Amino acid sequence: MGGCACCMRGRQYAAGRTSATRSIGPADVKLTREDIESVAYLSRLKLSEEEIDKLTGQINRLLGNFEKLQEINTDDVEPTSHVIPVSNVFRKDVSRPSLSVEEVVSNGPQIADNCFVVPRVVET
Repeated sequence: MGGCACCMRGRQYAAGRTSATRSIGPADVKLTREDIESVAYLSRLKLSEEEIDKLTGQINRLLGNFEKLQEINTDDVEPTSHVIPVSNVFRKDVSRPSLSVEEVVSNGPQIADNCFVVPRVVET
């Protein structure tokens, strides 16, 4: 059973041969051309030879950067979803005056029963 390294790890985990707590990182796996080709095929992407070579290098450099990040001690860092405080601004959901149906549909090129008529996009 072939496949890319990431798929192989998934199958090993599912078969109980890989611990869920074990950190699987770039030190364990480097992506190959075949891995990139496999993912491209599954994603229905047609990549040129140059693009495959370029992506292989770029993704392996990215994995190397993640490996460096794994070395950083984050024990005293509080988990966050954003680096700056973010809050939503809500307004009251209050009805207010708006256009009448006649005013709205008057802007359409073709109207039937107070609705816009558009070309069929779903085949039956």
